[in-house]
Amino acid sequence: MEGGGSLLATGLTSLFDEDGRRRENFALADVFGVDFKSMPLWSFAYIYAKDKLQEGSLRHPFRVDQGPVETVLRAGKALALCAYPEAEKTEATTVLWGSPPPDESTLHPVIALNRFGRGRCVYAGFTPGSKGQGNASSKQLALSLVEMLLPGKVLQTNAPPGVEVVLNTGGGRHVLHLVNHLAGAENALSRGGRRLVLDGVKVSIDTHRIGPFQKVYAAPSGKTVRHRMADAVLEISVPPFETHSLVVLE
Repeated sequence: MEGGGSLLATGLTSLFDEDGRRRENFALADVFGVDFKSMPLWSFAYIYAKDKLQEGSLRHPFRVDQGPVETVLRAGKALALCAYPEAEKTEATTVLWGSPPPDESTLHPVIALNRFGRGRCVYAGFTPGSKGQGNASSKQLALSLVEMLLPGKVLQTNAPPGVEVVLNTGGGRHVLHLVNHLAGAENALSRGGRRLVLDGVKVSIDTHRIGPFQKVYAAPSGKTVRHRMADAVLEISVPPFETHSLVVLE
């Protein structure tokens, strides 16, 4: 971080030591730009995005189904605020057609941007969810934070939600993994021969960042994978797959 780079941290990151004992403050408080105040006080909260984060669905407060860690700004700039509900939602607390509304008198910073050396860090007091319609705004928030920290990306893809794309480097080669998590999802079970085949997935890689390569092939078959170069960007047309595809660049 001191020499440059970006870090996105959430929740209890660095609050516990290697033996599971809670520290009085984050070990990385100077990097986060915030100090620990208390553990989550509520089971859910409302998030108010500020400034550049206020795009699309983030223009309005949205609910997160977890209580954020409460912190105090040390040197960072607040990117979002948190408000607690007027009442906890329990079996004995009923609000017609929804949850208890936010109590805006409790607003306080929940996401902070901090410069540390030549690097930048974003700390969020909660981990943005990504599953289901209820997490649409939370997922958009996570994407916006990544866009903020990584304006220039090594890898981009049109892979649909549910497909994890990972680029590993080692031994003089790069290995691209695509994993379709929905193939084994409990609420979207597919049985033998009837799984949805993913086709038309493309992955673009900035070769300025990863260096030169001689061939692109599928593993373990060794068959050449269709690809093309355009302005130092490698575009790979991933072969159709159901659960896992592996492409090697060397």
